[in-house]
Amino acid sequence: MKSSKAEVQSRRDKLLDYIISKESTSIDELALFFSVSSITIRRDIEELRSNDQVEMRNGIVSINPRYKRHLKDNHHASERKAIQMRAAQLVDDNDVIFINTSYTALGILEYIEDKFCTVVTNNTHILDLNLGSNIVPILAGGEIRQPRSSLSGEFTIEILRKVHATKCFIGVDGISFEGGSPMGGGGELSCSVHHEAIINGFMLNSCIGKKYIVVTSERINRSDRFSCGNLSMIDGIITDHRIDTFSMNELKSRGIEVIVV
Repeated sequence: MKSSKAEVQSRRDKLLDYIISKESTSIDELALFFSVSSITIRRDIEELRSNDQVEMRNGIVSINPRYKRHLKDNHHASERKAIQMRAAQLVDDNDVIFINTSYTALGILEYIEDKFCTVVTNNTHILDLNLGSNIVPILAGGEIRQPRSSLSGEFTIEILRKVHATKCFIGVDGISFEGGSPMGGGGELSCSVHHEAIINGFMLNSCIGKKYIVVTSERINRSDRFSCGNLSMIDGIITDHRIDTFSMNELKSRGIEVIVV
């Protein structure tokens, strides 16, 4: 019996959720999981592809990076906005600021209204922002790398090496209280992409002023694949009100200012 439009849409919604949870999968796996034919799955995937939600290469289905970015922008949107607005208040006149590929960190710039500053970043999405004349953007050169369209490599590091940043706002994928250098008191900052971890670490090491991590609370007390520095390298963390008491106390015990919004 032919499925109704509602049934087809429901299956495609569940299909999309499954692909998001798996990050990548195959036609055969999807057909088995949803108990439908491969032809039906291919038809569904083609519809999701036409909506720029998924992509398929060599039989492997994954989320379209643009759609993934859209989901990320809308997830914890209110908390992220509050973090960005609070971070913008920490910017002083004539600051030179490092900002990495984090969407949260880059969004800080939209709330800096009354301070003149220079921003140095490897985040190509700065070109999409409508910045005020009070902000001078400098986009570090280098190789464009996915999934975040970030700039990395020796060219990027060479430009960053010439900058004496007075503030640094970095987003990371994980903040853990284990690992890191014992000399630094333990605790580690991490991210999911190796080339971004290198740039993040360089920014933190090179900044001569205050260094802040800007993250929503679900990234605290967890770790990701690549280390980009120790907790001892940072001065403060700006996060949302869902941070748990354990994490709050662990951060404060390390002398880190915790700014909750």
